Amino acid sequence: MKLLILTSRFPYPLDKGDKLRIYYQVRELSQYFEIILVSITDKIPDKEEYAELAPYCKSIYPIKLGRIRSAANTLWSIVSISKLPAQCAYFYSDIIRNKIGSIISAEAPDHIYCQLLRTSEYIKGLNIPKTMDFMDAFSTGASMRADKGHLIQRWFWKREASLLRKYESSISKEFDNLTIISRLDRDRLKDIENIQVVNNGIDARFFIEEKAEAQYDAVFVGNLGYYPNVRAVGYISEYILPAYEASYKKSLKVNIVGPNSSNVKTWESNHLNIGGWYDNVIDGFCSGRIFLAPLFEGIGQQNKILEAMAIGIPVVTTPDVAKALGMEHGNQLLVANTARSFSDCIHQFLTDKDFTIGMVDRARRFVSLNYEWHAVC
Repeated sequence: MKLLILTSRFPYPLDKGDKLRIYYQVRELSQYFEIILVSITDKIPDKEEYAELAPYCKSIYPIKLGRIRSAANTLWSIVSISKLPAQCAYFYSDIIRNKIGSIISAEAPDHIYCQLLRTSEYIKGLNIPKTMDFMDAFSTGASMRADKGHLIQRWFWKREASLLRKYESSISKEFDNLTIISRLDRDRLKDIENIQVVNNGIDARFFIEEKAEAQYDAVFVGNLGYYPNVRAVGYISEYILPAYEASYKKSLKVNIVGPNSSNVKTWESNHLNIGGWYDNVIDGFCSGRIFLAPLFEGIGQQNKILEAMAIGIPVVTTPDVAKALGMEHGNQLLVANTARSFSDCIHQFLTDKDFTIGMVDRARRFVSLNYEWHAVC
């Protein structure tokens, strides 16, 4: 059976959550289907990147996305009366639609699997069984940003949230099956029925037996080109570090790990190191004794939390992140929603060894039992 998978990024390297999710899904699903991978990408993969997917795919079709055309499409969607959300307009092109149509005609897939709303315009009207992975409730993410920034930013995100809500509802009718990462996000899309929760998974390589000694008190890992992650770094610098010093009369040292680190350089200091991207991301995780994740706008399911837990690093995060993962405060992780509560949780992990060991053990068992790529795929 032929399964055509349509993505808005080439699934390698694994430096973004959507790429990580689809990479492991391709690997697992290739055991049951002939995979035809079609990836819209602003950078054609090199030989090494291509080689990472080749063993799992019958055919691979990277399609170049022209940034100038995409920017123009996005601008037109904003200034016109277009009902297409800006992020969908950015990834849409009639030229690409024709290319995808030709690939579908040539390959004759039995089923089409679209990752994210932004790819769904390309398969509208096709009389082929179809599945779409929402991944996250993007309309909710846009709404969370609608009260941030200057007037134009607030106007844009309010408009985008409205368009996304309508588009999520209308485009869902094109698909036979719908999936999403977490129950929390499924509940946010209240007017759309029959969305199945398909969790993210965890790669066995993160279940290491021994890890290097941490150089920092805490670490945060994430794509630093993604707004919620940028805000998390700012919150650590401007609120958590001062709160900890005020409460405990000592300073924390925090390492920030991830691609696009130039977006957060302004917060670099003696106490906040911008470590950038590690060739082996496990080394990045292991640089801190605690995984600190003040994610207030996060939607979906945070794989970095699962990875930290698998490695054996205790986690402090926000209530919504814990809820999306099905975890409880004081059981698998600690939950905080203010700078003071974050600093208290950090202090407990740093000073209570037995408490921390127990938390790490419970978290690793929970991840091993509930989040594994073979099972969720």
